[in-house]
Amino acid sequence: LTLDISSDPLVTQIDIDSSRMTQVFSNLITNAVRYSPENADIEIEIAGSGKFSKFRIYNAGSGVAASDLDMVTRPYFRGSNVVGTPVAGSGIGLALSTAIVEAHGGFMQIRSEQSEFFEAEVLLPNPALAETEN
Repeated sequence: LTLDISSDPLVTQIDIDSSRMTQVFSNLITNAVRYSPENADIEIEIAGSGKFSKFRIYNAGSGVAASDLDMVTRPYFRGSNVVGTPVAGSGIGLALSTAIVEAHGGFMQIRSEQSEFFEAEVLLPNPALAETEN
């Protein structure tokens, strides 16, 4: 596990529903662990990105097929690489996480390459960072 947190205190000073965002990050980190082979790298990064605080969770491992990538945030969708395997999951975690992030005025970006990696980036508006841009 690699953790990289920005040294800028403004990055982590955002107004959020901590209970709901804990649910988002718990889901993303749990997925990273669940879908990574043993001893695989998992990276968590917290940084500023323009007017947003960026939270990036990356795992080396199974990834998602390109044909499934647009579907992973839809409720009850499970990737073709895990259907029929013993890997547990309901297919609602990413859909719920996306809805929570969007309710906070942010957005989630998913990147993946099958058998290589999966990366989720959560971007949340941060007025303090927006003020420093001007």
